[in-house]
Amino acid sequence: MGVEFKADAFDYEAEYEKIKNQVVKPNILLCGATGVGKSSLVNDVFGENLAVVGAGEPVTRGTHRYEGETITIFDSEGYEIGSDRQAHYREEIIGWIDRQRREDPEAVEDQIHEVWYCISAANKRITDTDFMLIREIQEKKVPVALVFTQVDGVEAEELEALQQTAREEFSAMALFTYAVTADERVQTLLKPYIQKEALIDWAIGVLPEYLREGLIIALKGCIEKKRDHVTQRVISKYTVAAAGVGASPIPFSDAMVLMPVQMAMTLHIFNVYGLSKLKGTAASLLETQILGQLGKVLAGTLVGNLTKLLPGFGTAAGMIINAGVASAITLTLGLTVSTLCFNYSQAVLAGISVDVDEFFGTDAFNDIFDVAMRRVKNNG
Repeated sequence: MGVEFKADAFDYEAEYEKIKNQVVKPNILLCGATGVGKSSLVNDVFGENLAVVGAGEPVTRGTHRYEGETITIFDSEGYEIGSDRQAHYREEIIGWIDRQRREDPEAVEDQIHEVWYCISAANKRITDTDFMLIREIQEKKVPVALVFTQVDGVEAEELEALQQTAREEFSAMALFTYAVTADERVQTLLKPYIQKEALIDWAIGVLPEYLREGLIIALKGCIEKKRDHVTQRVISKYTVAAAGVGASPIPFSDAMVLMPVQMAMTLHIFNVYGLSKLKGTAASLLETQILGQLGKVLAGTLVGNLTKLLPGFGTAAGMIINAGVASAITLTLGLTVSTLCFNYSQAVLAGISVDVDEFFGTDAFNDIFDVAMRRVKNNG
């Protein structure tokens, strides 16, 4: 008798909580003078009002903590022109970075992982305090990017002069330009100077691997980056786990032993795409009905297609689930679920009225599964 998998008995909520709790939050520190647009920048990148004035928990006299679901932003209040105030700001920032490390050197998750140093291009200058702080942060071996904000308030030639000054002082440092505006006409004109994608790529790239998922989940939109992460990291993780299940070949009738791994993978993919944030009926469908349906569909569809997916399967000698078969099944499912989530997210971002059943129903699943199956087969 084959192993029975009961999708209705799978504890989706507990597994979802487990997956979410495994995400380690990266800590990003925002620095720069008062009024340079740090809060506007971070809210535009992450799509939430993380940095609302007065809403953050004070962690020092001049720095507030803003907690997202998968990321933490430390927003320094900034400095005002004046030698005493600038010196105090320097002591607050550098001293706080040092204290974070000294309090528990082993607790890497509590340290600052990267710094976004903001300078208003509209002010048309880089102060000595900016130069000094950036150098000292670099000496602490903390990745730091210089972001020229408010570029809508400066001429192109003036902006280039600022960038040139920064390059001469910090030849190897990442430089970005940015502006936050609701005016679509201005957005179009400034498109070459709103380097959101480049800043995000840098922010992800400088983080250790174990911190990247938290940042990727937190990003506003950016579903291509979510899809890349799912394909390269998440699906790979569960494909390896499935191969472990099949390391000792099991009968075809016991194929459902793979289902807990595949269900966990499905929930992990949902989490990366941010679908756990959906409310009401959509959340209910995604977390119960659709996942339960996937379990039932997998019991027939995946197994039924193995003869097409894996040459030799279906012969007397081939009616077993080994590591290769387990990996292929799980990879195909992962690509299918990721595409479903990508298509759904794309429609939501485009403002299209979304029918969850249409995007995650049996017909959509089977159509995309067939495409994914051919992709896995062709890639060998």
